[in-house]
Amino acid sequence: VRRFDPDIDLAHDKQSRLGEALHAAISASLFQPAFQPIADIATGEIVGHEVLARWNGPDIGFSPSPAEFIPMAERLGVIDEVFWCIASKAFKSYAASGLNLKLALNVSPIQCRNRFFSSRLAQLAQRTGVPIGNIEVEITETAMFRDMSDTIAMLRELHDMGVSLALAADLAQ
Repeated sequence: VRRFDPDIDLAHDKQSRLGEALHAAISASLFQPAFQPIADIATGEIVGHEVLARWNGPDIGFSPSPAEFIPMAERLGVIDEVFWCIASKAFKSYAASGLNLKLALNVSPIQCRNRFFSSRLAQLAQRTGVPIGNIEVEITETAMFRDMSDTIAMLRELHDMGVSLALAADLAQ
């Protein structure tokens, strides 16, 4: 016997609104980069910034956190659009700042299967004037186990271009 649970109904409604708003936000380029400083533990000196995804102003009754909209973007197959919107804005902002620091980007495991990712990143760096050697790509270890051959090929391409690589633990798993 199943009974109506209003919490499940509300959660489903919230996910539905989030999915619809996500597509609209991609079309309107509403995603913004936020820059979290990366410090050298030994010196305390800022050595770079990690680019974090922020979504400001969705008119859906709540403000989704990255923990909500990133998994939704992956499920809907639009994570690439979200990533490039944020990366493009981050690179332009970084280039305009005149900083010569590391710029770290989180890459979805799904993007590790895209054989054009490396060349697109290089083109964005060249177009915006961001030195390729200042870019760091961070993936979670789950990316390594989804499709090893594609992931390894992408990582090799990035490394050969001069991009730094970081492997992060996925604590949510």
